[in-house]
Amino acid sequence: SKVRALLRQPVASTPEALHSYFSLVTPAATQALAAHAQQRLVHTAIADTEYCDLPISSTAAAHRAGGRDGVDNYTHIPAGPVLRRHIAGLTPFANQTVGAHITGLQLHHWLEHAALLFNTLVTGQPDQLLGNPEVPAFQSDTIYGLSYRIDPSAPPQKRIVDLCHAGKAVKPDQEFILATTRFRASGGGGYIPIPPDRIVMRSAEPLDDTIIEILGTCRPVPWPDTVPWRFAPLGGTLATFDTHPDAVKHFDEIAGLAPKVVGTTPLGFIRVQITL
Repeated sequence: SKVRALLRQPVASTPEALHSYFSLVTPAATQALAAHAQQRLVHTAIADTEYCDLPISSTAAAHRAGGRDGVDNYTHIPAGPVLRRHIAGLTPFANQTVGAHITGLQLHHWLEHAALLFNTLVTGQPDQLLGNPEVPAFQSDTIYGLSYRIDPSAPPQKRIVDLCHAGKAVKPDQEFILATTRFRASGGGGYIPIPPDRIVMRSAEPLDDTIIEILGTCRPVPWPDTVPWRFAPLGGTLATFDTHPDAVKHFDEIAGLAPKVVGTTPLGFIRVQITL
């Protein structure tokens, strides 16, 4: 069919594999790409406005991270040609990009909500499941343009530490533009809705086109540190998460967490132990 032929078309290329196997333990390259595309749309739209000098941060949800949708619910784009169907998988929901004028305090609340994805770990206790199975991964956002640590041993709403922008602690009243989706801005996924008068731009342009544009150029990413968050060190506490069996081929990407396969689940996931 025409649709199938269209989806098989190469539209760009990538020098390295892009995948979402480790979205629960580190920001995924697929998320960075979506966040970069949103940032570009917002940056262009506010260039000649009163908001042009404010720093732009950008959200990316942990889409396609296994979970209830099964072991095939991951994105994997091998190094080489990127097909149109790959791009469609990066942005599974057609969603308008918006730019919101928000404060450092609001960013902090946003990230605390995202960190509800994790169970409260007990330091030193073995065999703890990292992710809360009651919280779908796509409800958890990474925010690019910031750096922060997540402490899963802390109680909910107190897990975000060392929240910084450009190497300095984010102040509660500091002003930012947040590039996000209309779904998130309206409270989708349990986030606090952003009042309409704080939305400074809306883009009708599909994110897919901008992602293809980014993959086709060598422009640097807009943030110097492309890994916005890491776990706070927890003295060697062990935790486990489930992922696709092919993730083993990419363990070098999370070598700092000392990943080790400790079993398989009845649904075909591998269970991976990490050290925090």
